[in-house]
Parts: sequence; structure tokens; C-alpha cells
Amino acid sequence: MENNIYRGIDYSKIYDSKYTSSTYDEHSMGKSLKRYIEIKLVDEIFDEKIKTIKIVCEYDRLKGVSKKEKNDKLFNYKRPTTIINGDTAIIRCYPGVDYVYHYASLVETYLKILGLNKKISVEFPTEEQVYSELKKSNLLSIPKVKTVILGYVVGFDYLSNDKEWNGKGDFLWKSLDKDKILVGCKHSYWGDIAGYIVSILASMGVQNVIYIGKLGTLNKNNIPNESIATGSKSVFIDGSYVEWNNMFNDEKCPFIRKGVHFTLPSIIQETKEWVNDNYKTIDYVDPEIGHMAKAAIDNNINFSYIHIISDSLVNKYAEDLSNERKTEIIEKRKKLINIIGDCIQKI
Repeated sequence: MENNIYRGIDYSKIYDSKYTSSTYDEHSMGKSLKRYIEIKLVDEIFDEKIKTIKIVCEYDRLKGVSKKEKNDKLFNYKRPTTIINGDTAIIRCYPGVDYVYHYASLVETYLKILGLNKKISVEFPTEEQVYSELKKSNLLSIPKVKTVILGYVVGFDYLSNDKEWNGKGDFLWKSLDKDKILVGCKHSYWGDIAGYIVSILASMGVQNVIYIGKLGTLNKNNIPNESIATGSKSVFIDGSYVEWNNMFNDEKCPFIRKGVHFTLPSIIQETKEWVNDNYKTIDYVDPEIGHMAKAAIDNNINFSYIHIISDSLVNKYAEDLSNERKTEIIEKRKKLINIIGDCIQKI
């Protein structure tokens, strides 16, 4: 693999690590794993005529858009596109080391589940490619403010007096007041991409970045869709970690649980073995938080996250990442969204 070193981490070793899942029995999601992957990948790549599947870093929305993309969302709906060239399927991801790795892991695992043998080729981006793609967007056009709120922001537009979302491009925004703004994005900024966004925001004079989203828990006391996560430490897969000052640390709300986070490149790595190795010291897991916190520290700005706990890796619930769009789950999350909204207003 080319370009496999990112911030001191050798991604070729991660790609071949023991945490790459291949069966239901090995993964913390169990049989829900198949459904989770199916909604991410197009069926055509598993046709018998396809011999090679290439995962590359190329943001191209002109052709190959998946029919499985969610068409009822304003943000975070654009997924990698897929084109077929003879006996080769090319999955084109938004440039990001973790994003490319994640989709390669999805493909590899699903091939093993189906018992298929196809060649997999992976192309990781350079840092310059990630920066270049983001700088071509309209991210640099957002208003100059002190605090930017990223992630799942559409649930908090009721806090804004703006009737419509502003902006022309992948990034849209609504102002909360003269110092705070909600910024949503149409494509996924998985893993390290989110760190680059924080760096760019810092270069624009932003002083505080707040990330709102969802994550998994390794703490058996946290119930999915009934708890909120925050914290001030994240561990990386190579054992290094980052710590920061968390602006939600003094919140006394019983629904908000503070804990240690793990920045893991792909959900596919959330195997039972990984959970067993980490559940005693780690409370939360997602791909972005550590990268965002490190970028904030490197650029001398503040970062905090406040996330809905969406799934448990240690207790089996009917609710997991394969069915989170069910009506009853959406209703549960509305209560948590209101609590997070109250926290935002206090800033």
C-alpha cells in the first residue's frame, strides 16, 4: 500500500491487524453486522463478473451514486460512489485515510461473510489530498465566528433565527448568535477528515469547536438512546492518547455520562476480541473525536464533544447501528437532543 503512514501510525499494519473481523461470531454486532454492511455497499460489486474491487480516494458525484443513499436527509448522506470498469469495481471515497480504510474493511468482511474470493486494492490519500479537497469546498466561506458546532446539527436548528440554511456547496450553516454557528456537511467526514476540518477552522480564527454526534459504548451501565456521552481523553489505536479541557465537564445532568474515548478507524474493528481487550478502561468509541481533539490542541483552540450513545458493544439490545432509523429510536433520541440543546445554549 502507498501513503500508509499517517501521523506516525502505519495503516498497513492496522489493515492486517487481528481486529479485522470476518465472521458474525467474531464481531460485537453479531448477525446485525451483515445488515450494517449491506446498507453501505452497492450490490453490483459482488457480482460474479467482478474480479477486483478497488477502494480509492476520489470525490466524484457525477456518476456511480448509490441507490442506497438516504434521500431524506439534509446532511451526512453523500456516500462513496461506485463505477464498474470491465471486471473491476472502483469505490471512490472522499479523501481520508480512515474513510478509505473503513470501506476496505467493509468490503473485505462482506466478501468473507459471502464466501467470495475477489482481489482488493486500496489507495490511501496523502495529507495534501485531504486538505486540497476540503479547501475546494465552501468550508472557507462560513462566517467568522468564535464557536463552530459540527456534526448532527439539523436537530438544533430550532435554536436559530435563520429560516433557511445558508451556503452553496457541501457545507451549510445557521447562526445561533453573533459568536456561535451550526455547520452541517452533506458528505461524511469520517475519522481523520474531521481533524483536518478542525485545523482549517482554526486557521479561520475559530476558537471553539463542538462536535455533536453518536457513538458506541463499552460501559455496561450506559443504555443506548437513553444516555449522552462526553469526556476529555481519547486513546488511539497505537496506544498514544490525547487529553483536553472539556467544556461540558461540569454538567450535572444525570443523562450525561463522562468517560474515556477510543478513536478507532472502522466499526469493523469493533470485534469481540477488541471489546474484551478494552472494556475495562474505555467507555466510548468512534472514528473522529481523537483526531478533532488533537487538531484543536495542535492549533491552540478548544474542543469538546457531546454525543448520543447509539449502541452498546457489551450488552445486546434490539437497538444497534443496523436499525437506528426505526421510529421508536428516533423518538427516544428527541429527548436527548433537547438536553444537548440546553447545553449548547449555556455556552
